[in-house]
Amino acid sequence: RLQGDWSSDVCSSDLYQNLGLHELKGWDLNVSYGFELYGGYLDINYFATKIKHRTIEDDSYGEINFECLGVFNGSCDSIIDHPVPDFKSRMTAGWARDNIELQLVWKHISSLDDGDPSRTFYTETIDSYSLFDASARYTLDNSWMITAGVKKLFDKQPQPLGSNSPEIQVESQFGQTNTLPQFYDLFGRTFFLKLTSYF
Repeated sequence: RLQGDWSSDVCSSDLYQNLGLHELKGWDLNVSYGFELYGGYLDINYFATKIKHRTIEDDSYGEINFECLGVFNGSCDSIIDHPVPDFKSRMTAGWARDNIELQLVWKHISSLDDGDPSRTFYTETIDSYSLFDASARYTLDNSWMITAGVKKLFDKQPQPLGSNSPEIQVESQFGQTNTLPQFYDLFGRTFFLKLTSYF
């Protein structure tokens, strides 16, 4: 913490004072592996983050110390607009041969608990959440590329929160989604097709 005092004959005030502290502790893991498969090359990349400690201290309006890890609808919501899971990961598997490229992406988020202990709601725990995306790419004459794929391959929907949704608790909030829209994907299975040209 850093603070400094400034004073004169006119006034006295504490300036340059650090009134808040964000603390995050954990570890990251990144693993890559590739090998030949069916006449092509398979490349696998895995990235994971494990958080052991996440707190926010703020002395601006009184002394507070918030625990932010692994909860939704908690005290930290007024400072950061998304929950902090204790574990999340992303794995990408890509296979390429000649002009063909295939890719599968797996994204995973650990479960979250309700951060409001004063009441029992419809949903007290959001289960762990996994999404899969798949895509294929074909290159024509090194100048044209066709890409097609699907997002949310298994049409996994966010778990409904019910009456403890932060949107419902804010009366002025419109367009309630019954989930955390800044954290979970609202759309279902989505198909896409893209044509790219290089000049």
